[in-house]
Amino acid sequence: MSQINRLLLFALLLIVMMHSAYAVSIGVSPGRVAFGNLLQSGYAERTITITTSTEEVLNGHFNVNGNIKDWLSFEPNENTFSLSKDKPYKLKIIVQPPADIRNGNYSGNIEFVTDTIGSITGRAGGIVKAAVTLIVNSEVSGEEIIKCRAGGFSFKDTEIGFPVEIGATVINDGNVRLSPTI
Repeated sequence: MSQINRLLLFALLLIVMMHSAYAVSIGVSPGRVAFGNLLQSGYAERTITITTSTEEVLNGHFNVNGNIKDWLSFEPNENTFSLSKDKPYKLKIIVQPPADIRNGNYSGNIEFVTDTIGSITGRAGGIVKAAVTLIVNSEVSGEEIIKCRAGGFSFKDTEIGFPVEIGATVINDGNVRLSPTI
């Protein structure tokens, strides 16, 4: 048997013996979150988006590590998530440094992990997990910054005798809580 025939036979056997394969990916945007100029007992928030390339719904969870893990909270207030290609997951990260922390730079990370995909049937099978890590940096400076921006204004139709309904998206770019008046 020639070398080419052996190679073809090996390739044919490999194709026949192949089973289905699972592949999944997740990503997070932005890839790094930095909270600058925080106050002791201050407040800051950022919204991130977790995405996937798969059509089916993925479930997963996240773990927080580092020296700022006790400062972080999330909206929605749970550490599990579900997402698909057409429905990415939005997560608001809120950081609130303690009152007795000294000025300086602090860091941590959030690891997003999918639940297992695939199954083991018979004597063989495959299980896939995907993970991505978001790095979170915080700088406590003690300097108060009051700053926000607004956009996405909407005005609903109104009639005489009914209240005017106005909507807007307000983003807090400062380091203190704001309740802007419209």
